[in-house]
Amino acid sequence: MFRVGGKIVFRAERKQLKILVEFIRVMKFSSVLVAANPKKPRALELEKQVENFFLERGVKLSREAELIVAIGGDGTVLYKTHNNLGVPVFGIGSKRSFICQAIGDNWREKLTSALEKGKIEEKGMLDGQLNKREIEPCLNEYCVRSTGHRLLRFKLRVGGKEFEFRADGIIFSTPTGSTAYAYSAGGKELKEGSGNYEIVAIAPYRRTFEYEIVDEKIESELEIECEQDAMLVVDGLFEHAVKNGSVLKVNKSKEKAKFLKA
Repeated sequence: MFRVGGKIVFRAERKQLKILVEFIRVMKFSSVLVAANPKKPRALELEKQVENFFLERGVKLSREAELIVAIGGDGTVLYKTHNNLGVPVFGIGSKRSFICQAIGDNWREKLTSALEKGKIEEKGMLDGQLNKREIEPCLNEYCVRSTGHRLLRFKLRVGGKEFEFRADGIIFSTPTGSTAYAYSAGGKELKEGSGNYEIVAIAPYRRTFEYEIVDEKIESELEIECEQDAMLVVDGLFEHAVKNGSVLKVNKSKEKAKFLKA
């Protein structure tokens, strides 16, 4: 037995008291959705453990939740973020993950810390219009690529500047996405909250255009010329067909992706 506030508490009650204290600490979230990538066995295994973690603390499991725990990797986090904009997300992935806050080996420690003393971090997104039709906002990037083996010809207008070049493709990246595909294609890493986004060419012919860092207040307009159909991909999740003469406009989004950080 031991004492709490002058009261004798027997050892059998210790676990109940610990759970009660932890329950009080996570009271700011009364409901949670735990969602795993169904193609990853390890993620499905962790899903049950994480659900039990919350149930032991009196937090309800719900599809309309105040918090989402996405298990699998960055792709799973992006998918759940798009489907639940405005709801904070906590990601559990692997050592290769950039967006996830925890990995399979330390999720309990990281999640407990985030629930006890964490904060909600907002990440900026981009909006796009393809041929005057609104498309999904992106948290990482918009990417236009050829579906064949032909170069695409681009006419890019940004804040009074005009560029014409040929390339395999082009990326419009947020600061979050600048550490991923855009960086691999030769772009720069942007600091979160920098107030910028960047445009990066994919294998530009004769390196006539490499990248351009753009103030988030400035809209970009891209005209695409292609002999074969191309594809516009949003965060690696959503695809839109691009034909010769298509026009893509990109600007800062009013939407924000929210993440629970320790």
